[in-house]
Amino acid sequence: FRVPFLRNAAFAGREQDLAGLHRALAAGSTVGIHPAGLTGMGGIGKTQLAVEYCYRYKESYGGGIFWLNAAADWQAEFAELGAYLAPDLAGEPAVRRIRAAADYFNAHPDSLLVLDNVADPARLRQPVTPDLIPSSLPCRLLLTTRSRDLGDIQPVEVTVLPQGPALQLLLRALPRQPALDASSASHADACAIYRLLGGLPLALEIAGAFLEEWPEVTLGGFRQRLH
Repeated sequence: FRVPFLRNAAFAGREQDLAGLHRALAAGSTVGIHPAGLTGMGGIGKTQLAVEYCYRYKESYGGGIFWLNAAADWQAEFAELGAYLAPDLAGEPAVRRIRAAADYFNAHPDSLLVLDNVADPARLRQPVTPDLIPSSLPCRLLLTTRSRDLGDIQPVEVTVLPQGPALQLLLRALPRQPALDASSASHADACAIYRLLGGLPLALEIAGAFLEEWPEVTLGGFRQRLH
């Protein structure tokens, strides 16, 4: 299990997205292996959803779960992974370490490879080296991308958070939680903040952190700051 993020204790909602993503990845066992892609605008929560999926379904992947930063150099990322999987190759040329990564995935089709922040999904069909073409690996592949042009990749569209889970994220600090109750005098302000932030998880995460750090700022006051 090589995921460079801790599980987010504030993760809320997304149950249908998680279930849909798991179905998309599991479908490869019967209809041929195709990657699944979490797609959506920046700040919508694609990476957080992928992280939660990795932790929640880790027992489904006996070969392990491995995470690469697809916004970085792919050769360097796969070479680093190869050295992790075959430590005796540390210091060897990148092409040998990448071959070790390919060999591992070919021997462990029950593993999951996550490629986070893929700019162009067509890149999966291009060779990293002659030994490794990501789309040809027999393991499950999960990518996150802002692109809507996914080709034969199974898309899972990530949309804004519904109000209920969004308010839980915004008001996660214990002193703020009374505002979750619709009868609270501050509930309307919390709902207005949700609308101002457009239901975007990243914006709600940042706002929730501010509200936790500055308890003397009322929800009404924070709403005015946003305006």
